[in-house]
Parts: sequence; C-alpha cells; structure tokens
Amino acid sequence: MKNDDDFLKELLSMFKVEAEEHLKTISSGLVDLEKTTGKDRIKILEVVYREAHSLKGAARAVNLIKVEQLCQSLESIFALLKRDELEATKEIFDVMLDAVDVVSEAVESPDSIDITEMRNKLESIEKSASENNKKNSTDKKNESKNDLNKEDEKKSAVIIEQGNNIVSEQKQKIEKKPEPDRKEEPAVKSVPRSEIKSIFSETVRIPTTRLDSILLQIEEMVSAKLVTGQVTDDLKTMLVEIDVWRKEWEKIYTDIKSGDTDSRRSRMFVEGESEFFNWNFHQIKDIDDKLIYIYKMAESNFRQIGSMIDNLLSDMKSLLMLPFSTLLKMVPKVVRDIARDQDKDVELIMRGSTTEVDRRILEEIKDPLVHLLRNCIDHGIEKPEERIKAGKPEQGTISISISQIEGNKIEIVVQDDGRGIDPEAVKRTAVQKRIISEQAARNLTRDKAIALIFESDLSTSPIITDISGRGLGLAIVREKVENLGGMIQLETEVGKGTMFRIVLPVTLATFRGTLVESGGRSYVIPTSHVERASRISVKKIKTVENRRVVTIDNQIISLVHLSDILGIRNDSGDSEVSDSVQFL
Repeated sequence: MKNDDDFLKELLSMFKVEAEEHLKTISSGLVDLEKTTGKDRIKILEVVYREAHSLKGAARAVNLIKVEQLCQSLESIFALLKRDELEATKEIFDVMLDAVDVVSEAVESPDSIDITEMRNKLESIEKSASENNKKNSTDKKNESKNDLNKEDEKKSAVIIEQGNNIVSEQKQKIEKKPEPDRKEEPAVKSVPRSEIKSIFSETVRIPTTRLDSILLQIEEMVSAKLVTGQVTDDLKTMLVEIDVWRKEWEKIYTDIKSGDTDSRRSRMFVEGESEFFNWNFHQIKDIDDKLIYIYKMAESNFRQIGSMIDNLLSDMKSLLMLPFSTLLKMVPKVVRDIARDQDKDVELIMRGSTTEVDRRILEEIKDPLVHLLRNCIDHGIEKPEERIKAGKPEQGTISISISQIEGNKIEIVVQDDGRGIDPEAVKRTAVQKRIISEQAARNLTRDKAIALIFESDLSTSPIITDISGRGLGLAIVREKVENLGGMIQLETEVGKGTMFRIVLPVTLATFRGTLVESGGRSYVIPTSHVERASRISVKKIKTVENRRVVTIDNQIISLVHLSDILGIRNDSGDSEVSDSVQFL
C-alpha cells in the first residue's frame, strides 16, 4: 500500500509539471488574445484551445476530475469564440483567467478546492451565448422552419441536460466518497506502476552488459588520448629544433650581409658556411623524417578515434532505445475503458511490440496514438447491434502493428473494421465549417477530401463528447507526427474500416549536421535534410530565363545562393569562386 501511495505521489508530481506548462501557455494566450484583433486572434485561439484539450486528457489519466471538468468548460467557451458565436468582453476574459487560476489550484489541492462556483460561471457564459445564437438564428428564418428548429433545440436541450445530470451525479459521487476509498479509485489503480514509469519517468533500466561495453570503449579512448599527447610532445620538440635552426641561419645571414673582406675572416666564414650547410642538410632531413612520422601517427589516431567515437555514439543512442511494448502496455486498458464507456465490444490486436525506438519518440507519440484509438472506437467501431445488422461480427477489431522499414524508420499502422469515413460527409462538414468553399469541395478528389479530416475543427460526428467530436484530435496527431520528422497517411472505405499509417524515424536526428558558410556566417543543415552534396565547376552553371541552373544526372536544377534565401548580404564573395558546393 505504501508503494502505491509513493507511486501516486510520483505520478501526480509529473502531471503537475506538465499542467504548469499548459496553464502558462493558456494564461499568456488569453492575455494576448484580449489585446489582439484580426487573423492573429484565430492563431492564439487555436493554441489555447489545444492546450486546454491536452490538459483535460492528462487530468483524466490521473483521475483529477475537477481539473478535467473545468478544462471541458473552457474548451466549450474557446469553441464558441472560434466560431464567432460569443463576443469576448472584458468580463468574459476576467472569468476565463480566473478559471485558469482555479484550475491551477485544483492541480495543487484537488481535494480541498470547490469548483462549483467557477463551473457555474463558465456554463452561464456558454448558455447565454447559446441562447443569443438561437435567437439570432430564429429571427432570420420563416415560421415553418422556426417550428422545426424549436423542436430540434428542445431535443438537444434534453440531451445536454441529461449529460449535465450524469456529470453532476458522477461529481457528487466522487466528492462524497470517503477519504480512505480515494486511494482505491479504479482510474488510478488501473494504470500499473511499471507501465507509467517506463513512459513518463526520466530514468530508464539499462542492462549492465551495455554499460560494460561502453566503459570498455571509454577506456580505449583514454589510451588514444595518451597517444595524442605524445604527438603534441613531438611537435613541441620540432618547434625547439626549428627555433635553433632559425637562429643559426640568422647568424650566417648576418655574416653574409656584413661582407667582411678580411682574408682570414673570409676563410673562417667559408669553413663555417660549409659546416653550416652540412648541418642544415641533416637538420632538414631529420625534421622531414619526424614530420612524416607524426603525420602517419596523427592519421592513424584520427581513424582510431573516429571509429571509437562512432561506436560510442551508436551505443549511446542504443541506450535511448526502448521496445515499443513500453508504450503498448497501457493501450489495452485505454481501449477497454473507452469501449465500455461507449457500450461497444472491441478486440485489440498488437504486433511488433519488440521493435525498438528512441525513448524521446515514444514519449511524444503516446498522445497521438491515444487520439487515434479514441477516434477508432468513438467514430469507427459500431455498436454491437449495428454491426450485426451490417453483417459484421458483434465484436469490433482494432489492430496496432509496428515494424521497422528502410533501416532507420518505423511504421505504425492503426486499423479498425468499423464504419469508415465518408468523403462526401467530410466535404459537407468542411463547407459548413467554412474550411473550403462549395466550389472547391466539388473539385476535390476522394483522397484530398479524406485528407481534410486532419484539419482543425473538422469532425463528422454530430455529437460532442468528452472523448472526441470537436475535430481537434487528428489535427494534433498530424502536427506531432510532423514535428518528429514523420508523416501520417489515411486509408478508409465506407462500411469496412479505416487505417492510419504513421512513418517515424527510429531516432531523433540531433547529432549530425552539415556545416556550410554563406555571407560570412556559418550554418548547420541537419544531415537528414541533405539529399546530396556535390562540387561543381562554375563553368557548368548556365542561365535560363534569367535564372542560374545546373544539369545534374540529366536533370535541370535551379541554383539559388543560400544568402539570397536567407535574405543576408554576401560580402565574402564566395559565389564567385572557381568551384561551388551545391546542396540538393
């Protein structure tokens, strides 16, 4: 029991760090939003909207119901602002900023704070905006349409009221539950200690064999350091010998320059000169031999140290590699809980859990993966009775497959056998949300129409739940995947299911780069973004339609100087050298 208590404290501590970042972004965003007009308002709203959405999900994971409820209410107000269905007055901004403070207090002291008053304020704003929008809409419609709309509004009100009653009942149950029972709450106990630690903790378990291997490599680098020190000593000795040589030469040079005609001194000078030249010959040969020796030793050391560093870097990267099962262990519980909430029967199939990937990628891909699973269950998998009518098994299936492709990339495939996505429904929703025009919708191909599902605010679901339906999930998924240097594709067939395909790098490319210089400044281009580097003669550069081009592999490629792209002055004149380095 003590271990469970310690683990819960550790888990909540990690959540508080994450929540603090979310709340800072929301607070600063609201302050900026109050002072901003025009298109910039939409960008800021999008940021605070997503931050509230992410914080809500994180709060749910640690069973902080009060934080989750407040974030849900804030999300609703942000949604009204995005749709221009709410006028953001100073009073409304005051309430939203106060709500952020209450959320912060709820994070720090979830048991002692009462959020009822703040929730009532937020719900009052939402209700007032809804009533105003209904009134404005009613004034613009004829009598017959008005009667139909009133009936629809009554039905919606009943559904919303029922939902609020359910949330209220659950809230009362949670707040009235005796203190000893709180430690036994399913939402906290449902997440095993080892699974959460492996995902969120900053420490990882490393086999001692790997550490022994790295220690041996470091010891080898110590010997390489000693050899490099010997090379330095040899060079220092050569500097002393060259200095002696310089002094002897200056002495002879002074005698020659003086031009003394005395015969005795002349004979002495000739004898000294002969001796000097003889000594000079042996001195030069000795220095030459030492230079050759030092060069060969330095070249050997370079190869040896280079190999050591490459091996050490490779092993250090492997220390950050964890099997995908580290993340997948929590997936069955997530799928089970969501399916139960939706009254659905879902079988989860997982393949390739032993595939290793960078720990940092595992941490970043967790939220997108959970978003995809929620969408598959909430929007994809049908209820048992619907599946039976459609001639499908009563139990739906969701599969997650992980495999390594192309050596340095992994592929994650999330697939369900649900209802699929109707491209026509996506088009209609996109037009309704003013994401595209009706004309553009008619001209869209099926694939491009389906791709619209990744746009923010676009959801084909008519019902908004605390799981999904706001159109944020897939937009966040795409953004996070692309930030990791990956890509996401979607394939779907109405009535048969949907497949999401994510391709990610095995490791984050943070170690290697190509150093370039332009305009007197140095820049590093990530090696992963350099397809090819080659040196070409200026004579091969041609001008076509006032543009410089070069032919490589029978392809005409436009040649643009880096300083022109960056908008900086090129005072170094490096564009006029005989050779030019071209990055493709």
